[in-house]
Amino acid sequence: MTRDYDGRKDEIIPAECRSCNMRLICSNCPAWSELETNSLDKKVDYVCEYAKCLEKMFFKRKEKEYEEKVLSEARD
Repeated sequence: MTRDYDGRKDEIIPAECRSCNMRLICSNCPAWSELETNSLDKKVDYVCEYAKCLEKMFFKRKEKEYEEKVLSEARD
């Protein structure tokens, strides 16, 4: 089915996803869209929420690593 769209990837990426800053970590794809919305080019909301959770966890981890580094340097 997606072979019909070869070379026209932007046509099957939902319009609201094209400019999303989480596009690189989001797992939304035409297959998810087809399964959940019966359309190749519709956003799957819970996949977006999952990407937002991943981003939040990443930044929390980075913040913790930074705090630990600062504390370690302060002790030295």
